[in-house]
Amino acid sequence: FPDGLEAFIREINAKRSPIYDEVIRFETQIDDVVVDVAMQHNDGYSQEQIFTFANNINTHHGGTHLSGFRSALTRTLNKFSRDMKMLKNDSTPDGKDYQEGLAAVVSVKLSDPQFEGQTKEKLGNTEIEGIVQSLVNEALGRWIDMNPAVGKKIVNKALDAARARDAARKARDLTRRKGLLSSGSLPGKLHDCRSRNKDETELFIVEGDSAGGSAKGGRDSMIQAILPIKGKILNTEKARVDKALQHEEIQAIITAVGAGFGDEFDLDKIRYSRIIIMTDADVDGSHIRTLLLTFFYRHLNEIVKNGYIYVAQPPLYRVKWKSRDEYIVTEEGLDEILIDLACEHGTIRLGGSGEKKELTGEEIREAVLGMQKLSKFNERYHNRGFSLHHWLLDSWGVEGKVPTNVLVGGGSQKAMNSLEELTAAVESKGEGFRGVELTKAEEVSELIQSLVTLGFDAATLLPEMEMDRFGVPTFDFSREGFEHLKPYRFGVDSVEEGSSTAAEMIDELFLLMKSKVALTRFKGLGEMNPDQLWETTMDPSRRTLFEVTIDDSQATDDLFVKLMGTEVAPRREYIEKHALEARELDI
Repeated sequence: FPDGLEAFIREINAKRSPIYDEVIRFETQIDDVVVDVAMQHNDGYSQEQIFTFANNINTHHGGTHLSGFRSALTRTLNKFSRDMKMLKNDSTPDGKDYQEGLAAVVSVKLSDPQFEGQTKEKLGNTEIEGIVQSLVNEALGRWIDMNPAVGKKIVNKALDAARARDAARKARDLTRRKGLLSSGSLPGKLHDCRSRNKDETELFIVEGDSAGGSAKGGRDSMIQAILPIKGKILNTEKARVDKALQHEEIQAIITAVGAGFGDEFDLDKIRYSRIIIMTDADVDGSHIRTLLLTFFYRHLNEIVKNGYIYVAQPPLYRVKWKSRDEYIVTEEGLDEILIDLACEHGTIRLGGSGEKKELTGEEIREAVLGMQKLSKFNERYHNRGFSLHHWLLDSWGVEGKVPTNVLVGGGSQKAMNSLEELTAAVESKGEGFRGVELTKAEEVSELIQSLVTLGFDAATLLPEMEMDRFGVPTFDFSREGFEHLKPYRFGVDSVEEGSSTAAEMIDELFLLMKSKVALTRFKGLGEMNPDQLWETTMDPSRRTLFEVTIDDSQATDDLFVKLMGTEVAPRREYIEKHALEARELDI
């Protein structure tokens, strides 16, 4: 960050709403100890946004410099709130209240740092706590006195947090009196396992009573517990903790997990070695999974950090044909088995202007995978304004390769020898012409050549794509000589389909194979029999689980804010950026 810590703080808060414009920034020193601080509050609830450094080493687990900063923050702001007579009858904010929504960097430089452990993730110098506390007290107090309007905004946010904390305590006390958060009074909907050996047990959180019934019937009741939840739980990214604790499904989850909540959280009391989120393979299921992950990340973060959270991978499809009977968990997996079956039972016939040829076995796989890859490049190039189809039709025979630099306009595409030549050509041609740089052109050329070697005609590999807005005409297969030309044919079991281009033939291949197999699409876990659910999703010896990990806490936090927070613009930007990556929209 060219502007140092201030720029870092603004980057952290870029997808949030800061409650004041300024970044509080000060650097101060006593003897050989330098303390550098930047901080700004946002309207969120996270308390996980304080980053600490000692001699430029990222101390992930904090240490004495963090303790000193927290103490000074609380003391300075409480003094300011008393001086400004802001407390009145409200709950007095504590340290956590002032840290709610705080993005901060605390960096110290000292002559003899003492770290705990070989990874240097925690600073251990005992004298640093008092030094940092003294320096921050003085510097922050001076800054707040000069900017009282900002100070009032910070205190008011902390007062809101204190009221919410008090409301959460009352909600917790109420639910505790009712037995709703006590592991001694497990939720009635929980189908618990018989084993009390935490190291071997696991909890499945499933969507709805129907799925809960299938899971209960298919589970290993000795080690597997089932907790059905009703619909979509509360979005805890947008709700304070007191609201979360009033939500029935969240109460059930906290109780079933058994580790407590908030100040009373104790990881040693967790009741299961794995907590597995198992939702339907549709849009609603994905949403519920995300809501659950948001809750665990925001309110039971230590469970996530310590590797207790997993996501089940129920099958999307069941494929049966002849001797094959398989469950498929991804769209890519479905493609793979259809290609396998095409290789085992199908034939591709290549006609056209060249020598007629048949492809069987692994040659079919090479052709299909090659064309799938080429089609992705084709779409990418098309979005940049280059017609790969047009180039193969008119220029491949002469050039024998795909160019890296292309001048597009006036109904033509012309290869340029260098970027400099391309830039000069665009400037000289003027309006209606543009330069296009094609990434991985050499790889695409090799891919096309491999398909030609298999027997395909380069001119008929790809279908036409509308390019009028770039000034490049489309190719019309209906023109004279091409009306009935279908040089590529795929056949299986005496059924054969013809296509004008290799890309269309690959589409026909998948359609024909899907028509041959018995294909079942599972949208809900409740649609599966208990034995199917056990066999595909719950059997420890055969299932696929994804462990939820936090490799980059800042990036993870940003993603939850972006997808589940109150700001619409970052979410829209994310969807627009990744929309083309979606293969199938289940809506």
